[in-house]
Amino acid sequence: MTRRADNSERTLEVNVEPLLDRASQQIGIVGAFRDVTEQVRIERRIRGALDTMLHAAEEISGITDITDILHRLLVMMMSTLNCARGVVEIFDQEEHIFNPLLSIGLSDKEEEQWLEDQKRWLEPSGEHYAGFREQLVNGYTTLVSAEQCPEEADEFLNTMILAVPITHNSRLLGAMVLDRTSAPHVGGATAALLPEPTAFNVWDIAVAEGIAQFAGLALEQARWQQEAEIARNNEAIMRESNALKDEFLAITAHEFRTPLTVILAHSQMIARTLRKAAELDPGLRDKLNESSTIIGLQAHQLTNIVNTFLEVTRLNRGQISLTLEEINLVEIVKQAVAAQSTTSTQHEISYVIEPAEHPYLVYGDRARLLQIFANLLQNAIKYSPFGGPITVSLAQRPGEDGSMIIEACVTDKGIGVPPEAQEHLFERFYRASNTELSKTRGVGLGLYVVAELLRLHNGTIHVESSGLAGEGSRFVLTLPLAEGQIHH
Repeated sequence: MTRRADNSERTLEVNVEPLLDRASQQIGIVGAFRDVTEQVRIERRIRGALDTMLHAAEEISGITDITDILHRLLVMMMSTLNCARGVVEIFDQEEHIFNPLLSIGLSDKEEEQWLEDQKRWLEPSGEHYAGFREQLVNGYTTLVSAEQCPEEADEFLNTMILAVPITHNSRLLGAMVLDRTSAPHVGGATAALLPEPTAFNVWDIAVAEGIAQFAGLALEQARWQQEAEIARNNEAIMRESNALKDEFLAITAHEFRTPLTVILAHSQMIARTLRKAAELDPGLRDKLNESSTIIGLQAHQLTNIVNTFLEVTRLNRGQISLTLEEINLVEIVKQAVAAQSTTSTQHEISYVIEPAEHPYLVYGDRARLLQIFANLLQNAIKYSPFGGPITVSLAQRPGEDGSMIIEACVTDKGIGVPPEAQEHLFERFYRASNTELSKTRGVGLGLYVVAELLRLHNGTIHVESSGLAGEGSRFVLTLPLAEGQIHH
């Protein structure tokens, strides 16, 4: 990082190599410098936007209180967009009006005055401009400023408000309103002397719209979960509620899938164009190539989340079918360990196969078994910040009915699982309380998928842990030995 004479901050990439003479003795150095300021800014914006979307999904996972959900998302939106004042309004479908639900950054007295001031565009009288309200009611993000309403510029002098609709299935549920107005409640000649407020840019709007979309989905999910809680003793209604939750997952995944497909398509198009553009400046080509790669990687990360959502939906609906064959589980373990060792250099990942009378044969789906061990290893890597050893072990022992079973253990030295969380660890969207301290991202679906896939293989899984950081966890899963299945 460096600063120019005009005090503008620039980011430089510096490469230095030794300069050697014919005798290979160093006689100096050679340095190459490249200005990557714009590239870094674009990367930060893309990473920030995608990271905010992922964080929003995590922030509201498992929460059913509507006010709590909207408060968390509003705090996130204000922090990301650097706004000091924000309000959530709920839209009354019958009265066709907006009612305030909560505010941040305003005292009770300020909130009352602020809400009264916003009526000039949110509830305009006959002689005032109604375009802002019409945009919002029709489901469009609305920027309220003098520039957007030149016919009443004095009325909106020094006003800078971003109103983002909260919608679900094209139905308006409310709005999240952010205020960057220079000095609230100041008008007339005094307002003309104030500096112009900072405008919202396209990145701000894109992030705000993404968070508001989560708000709409979360409101529907919260409503479904509340209905399920009220009707928990009614089996028929509970089944309907679970179907609605599955629908929520499917809707969420499909909502993401379209924009992700567009992002990937455009990044691929950029890459193809760069390869063909021979006359392009080499420095610019490198910047665009790197930016294109980052877009692709971040989009693939979100695509994996979408695919997990869809897989959970198919599991819940009984739409997952297994392609069964006789498989040596030792091969699966070796393949999973080799794959994860390649991608994680901070951990020592190994396996131990105990000698047994019979081969480690199971009847199962090769891809699904590999997925089970990959998920457990990734989980161990994710929650082992100390970079300690991770071990997969295989052993055979008699089951409760006397038939032989295979016991596989994935052991780590990470943060562990608190005792009170262990019975809930394999539930949908559940995350143990200590995962927040580790700053590790996730939405609480990986272990649920593992448990469901094992159930389809007539297997089981449980966790053993003291809950103390550094002592780690031991995930124990069992599968029927193929010979035992044949005998049975």
